[in-house]
Amino acid sequence: MASAPLVSLADVHVLRAGRPALAGIDWELWPGQSWGVFGGNGAGKSTFLALVRGDIWPSRGTRLYRDAWDGPHASR
Repeated sequence: MASAPLVSLADVHVLRAGRPALAGIDWELWPGQSWGVFGGNGAGKSTFLALVRGDIWPSRGTRLYRDAWDGPHASR
């Protein structure tokens, strides 16, 4: 495996319309990994994926991502 994850979430919290959508998420995506995201309606799947893609940012915690050209970056 590579020496750093592509995406790393550390104690991430996301608010949507002022309400908690995700809380206390710790997760990493490494090159070569495959993940499935499962849950009922309103469980936060779309919010989680938007966070991983960088479409939204955490209201608390850290989202780190590595880009192929510049290395690691932090969202906060």
